[in-house]
Amino acid sequence: MELLFQSFVTLASLAWALMVPPLFVAWKMGRGACRWSVILNAWILGCASQGLLGLIWNWKIQGHPSTETAVYFGFWLVASLLVARKPTSRPNEEQALESEGVWLGAILLAGILVRLLHPLGHAALGQSDAYSHLQFIRHVVSDGMIHNQIYPPAYSWIMALPSISLGVDPYELARFGGAFWGAGLILALFALARGEGKPWAGLMAGALVAFCPAWMPLMKTGVGAYANQVGLFLVPLVLLSYSRLGRRGSLGFLMILSVALVEAVPMMW
Repeated sequence: MELLFQSFVTLASLAWALMVPPLFVAWKMGRGACRWSVILNAWILGCASQGLLGLIWNWKIQGHPSTETAVYFGFWLVASLLVARKPTSRPNEEQALESEGVWLGAILLAGILVRLLHPLGHAALGQSDAYSHLQFIRHVVSDGMIHNQIYPPAYSWIMALPSISLGVDPYELARFGGAFWGAGLILALFALARGEGKPWAGLMAGALVAFCPAWMPLMKTGVGAYANQVGLFLVPLVLLSYSRLGRRGSLGFLMILSVALVEAVPMMW
C-alpha cells in the first residue's frame, strides 16, 4: 500500500508540474469547454513549453537547472496575468454528457492501475531504454544538461521537472512515469474518437486502450520511461487538430503539438 501511495505521489508531481502552471491559460482559451478539454490543453501547453525551454537550455545556455525551472514557472505566471486582462473566449458549444466525466475518470484510473502493475511488483524499470532515460534525468537534475549531444534532450527536461521543483527522486519518475503518459494516451484517444460530440465513442476508445487485453501492446508502452511515450500521447492530438483546421485556434494548437512532437521524440529527428 505504501508503494502504491508513492506511485500516485509521483504521478501527482508530474501532473502538478506540467499542468497546473498553464491551467489558467488553458481555461481562459477554452472558457465553456468540457473540463477534460481544459486539462488536456494544459497538459499539451506544459509539455511543449518545458520541452522547448529544456532543449534551448541544454544546447545553448547550460545553466543551473533550478534557474530553468524558475523561467518555466515565471513564464506561465506572466502568461496567466496577461490573459486574465483579455476578454474571455466565447463559450464552447460542445457539451458533455452528464455522466461523461465520471466514466472518463474511472477509465483513466483503471488505465493507470493497469500500467502500475509491473512497477509495483518489480524494482526493475521494465526495459533497457528506461535506464538510459533515468541517467539522462539525473544528469539534468545534477548538471543542467544531458551529456549525450546527439539524443534530443526535451523529454529528459520534461521528466526532470518534478525532481528539480519538488525534489522527487528521478528513479521514481522513471519507474512510475510511464503510467502518466499512458493516461495521456488514453485521454488523447478519447478526444480523437469523441470528435464532434460523440461521447460514447470517445469513452469506448479510451476503455479499449486503458484495459482491453487485445490492446496489450499499447498498455505495455506505459511501463518504464522513454521518449516515444510522449509521441504516443501527441500523435492522436495532431490528427485531432488537423481534422479541426479552419476552426478558431486549431492551427495554433497544431503548431504547438508539432513542435512538442519534434523536440521530444527521437524518431522525429
